[in-house]
Amino acid sequence: PLAFSASASALSARLRLAAPAASCAATTRRRRPVVVRAKIREIFMPALSSTMTEGKIVSWAAAEGDRVAKGDAVVVVESDKADMDVETFYDGIVAVVLVPAGESAPVGAPIALLAESEEDVALAVAQAQALSSGQPQQEAPALSDAAASPPPPAAPVAAAPAPVAAGTKGVATPQAKKLAKQHRVDLAKVTGTGQFGRITPADVEAAAGIQPKPKLCRRRPCFRRCPVPRWFHSLRCRLQ
Repeated sequence: PLAFSASASALSARLRLAAPAASCAATTRRRRPVVVRAKIREIFMPALSSTMTEGKIVSWAAAEGDRVAKGDAVVVVESDKADMDVETFYDGIVAVVLVPAGESAPVGAPIALLAESEEDVALAVAQAQALSSGQPQQEAPALSDAAASPPPPAAPVAAAPAPVAAGTKGVATPQAKKLAKQHRVDLAKVTGTGQFGRITPADVEAAAGIQPKPKLCRRRPCFRRCPVPRWFHSLRCRLQ
C-alpha cells in the first residue's frame, strides 16, 4: 500500500509539471506570425444594360495613386443608353489604369488594378506590364501569317460586248423583228447595241428615224381636305 501511494503521488507530480509545458507549447503555436499575401484586385468593365457589349471610359474620378473606399465612384462609363458612375467594391489604392479615358473595352475586361496597400502598388504595376507585354505576342502570329500568305489574284474584268457592225447578221429580239417588219427596216444593216450584239427595238427605231417617246413621270396622287357642307349632314332619302 505504501509503494502504490508513493508511485501515485509521483505520477500526479509529473502530470502537474507537464501541464504548464503543454500550455506554453500551445500558446507558442497560436502566437506564430500570420503571413498576409499581397491582394491586387481588378476593376472590370460592368454590364450597365442587358444589350451592352462594350463600354467607353468617359472620365476617371480617381487617378493613379489615389486611395478609394468601398462605394466610391472611380470611373464614368458611357453605355449604349446613358453615362453612369461605376463604384468600387473594395478599399484600396488605384495602382494602374489599364484603359484611359476616351477608349473602349468589352464587358468583363479589366480596366484598372486596385492594390490593398502601398507595398502592393509595385506588384500591381509589374502585373500590368506583364499583361500589356503579352498582347503583342498573341497578335504577332496573326500578322506573320497574313504576311506569309500572298494576296489572292484579282478576278478578270469581263469586257463589255462590242456592238456588231452593220452588214453582219446579228440576233434580233422578237419585238425588234416586229418593228423592222412594220417599218420595213433591213436587219442586216442595223448595228446591234444590246448584249452580245443583239438588235434591240431602240436600234430598229433609230434606223427607221423614229424619235424615242419621252418618258412620262407619274405624279403621285395628292389629297386635300375639304369641309363638308351642312346640307349633306341633314340629307335624307325616302324610298317608295
